[in-house]
Amino acid sequence: LFPATWAPLRLLQIFTMAKLLSTEPSHYSKFIAGKDVNVVVQELMHQFLVQLSFGDEWARVFIDEKRVGLGLFVAFIYCAALVTMIFTSSRIDGFSTLFFVPSLLAALVTFYMNGVIFWNRLELERKEAAIAAVRDVKSVLEKQITGGRYNNGLKGTEAAWVAF
Repeated sequence: LFPATWAPLRLLQIFTMAKLLSTEPSHYSKFIAGKDVNVVVQELMHQFLVQLSFGDEWARVFIDEKRVGLGLFVAFIYCAALVTMIFTSSRIDGFSTLFFVPSLLAALVTFYMNGVIFWNRLELERKEAAIAAVRDVKSVLEKQITGGRYNNGLKGTEAAWVAF
């Protein structure tokens, strides 16, 4: 997605994190029972910062440096980090976690678009390589035909017919 799309999504992530961190431990979901609250909050903050760093890294690699293959890899890691963070946040407050869904959808669209661009560039490189190979063969044949190897004093298409 366009970089301008990420600013509102980032604000939504920050709002969601604030909501999650302000949730009273007595209101945490039942999946967290028996765990140390501080450990879960630290885990969530760690995962939030990791997914932020991969999101920023993707923007640098793909948009600034235009490295599509590496951008695809970083986008995949970013999606995985976001899913992990969403899973952890759902253990604290399932409703607040729903505010992460737009970011996840945007990340998945980004990953898909990055993959399409990567695939199209791969196909283009293959086509260009095939065209270059045909041009090389054509130039070799033209040199042989016009260089006297098959020429026998003939010119143009007559020499070509004799060569074959």
